[in-house]
Amino acid sequence: AAHLKLALFIDLTCPQSKRAFETLVGGVYKQIEDEAPGLLSVTLYNWVSPWTRGSLEVNEVALAVHDASPEHFLGFCSEAFHAQSRSGDPRSMTSADITKEA
Repeated sequence: AAHLKLALFIDLTCPQSKRAFETLVGGVYKQIEDEAPGLLSVTLYNWVSPWTRGSLEVNEVALAVHDASPEHFLGFCSEAFHAQSRSGDPRSMTSADITKEA
């Protein structure tokens, strides 16, 4: 079992969550896993932001992806965060954008 457990609460439409996710998944977790396999366990929790347009829909789709195909969950999260970058403003995500990412 992992010695260190990290809980990360993310909103897939939040720029700060994007930064935290990319830092953790893209760097810190990989580095720790390379140096000490199994030391760190990360649990992601979807957090719905009442201030960000599309937050509920994106996070509901993420939960559906996790339930239907857990091995694609991290990939979906990455794609949802990349959709933020493409639009320039996470609040501009539409239902069509969300569906396309799923």
